[in-house]
Amino acid sequence: MPRLLLCAATPFEIAPVADALPRFGGDVEVLITGVGLMETAFSLAARLGGNPPALLLQAGLAGCFDPGRELGHTCLVSHDCIGDQGVWEAGSFRSTFALRFSDPSRAPWADGWLANESEVLRKLKLPLVKAVSVNQVTTAPEQARYYYKELGADAESMEGAAFHYAALRSGLPFVQLRAFSNYVGERDKTRWKLRESISHLNETLLDLIPNLLS
Repeated sequence: MPRLLLCAATPFEIAPVADALPRFGGDVEVLITGVGLMETAFSLAARLGGNPPALLLQAGLAGCFDPGRELGHTCLVSHDCIGDQGVWEAGSFRSTFALRFSDPSRAPWADGWLANESEVLRKLKLPLVKAVSVNQVTTAPEQARYYYKELGADAESMEGAAFHYAALRSGLPFVQLRAFSNYVGERDKTRWKLRESISHLNETLLDLIPNLLS
């Protein structure tokens, strides 16, 4: 049974690491979940219903809200949430928690966040950020401001919250690793750093995995 399950939404994000798997001697299994919260949730539920690994690791690209952060660099996500589950009304957003459809402090939620308090996260020497997971990539300035200024998120993905939720419900230690490929709202792909981000993400993974397995 593999000790580490490496999850990614798409194969190309972790292709260099996938090619290097033999060096880990069968201790690492790759799961390509698909894009989005729904596909990620189902893929993880199906896989973890069998023989779960000792540790979960999700890796992928992310949009960045903070203009002061350099693109291409990697970070660890300590907190994630679903950013667009609710309603935009009268120019402001109300989450399903704010609408009182559910309890923001009912486990595994903690004040509306899916927090990673695993010891394994604390021993890794990488920047920690909060992230928001969305079903629709953010392009509207008012949405970006809400996620960045009101929620305090630095990163945006489409899978992170599903990964955190599955790990917390399963009681497994987990790590979410993201590389910033673009600033949120920037749709000019020539200004994105896809190649650099994937390269840095996989270099970090190759350094990180032996540490996680030790």
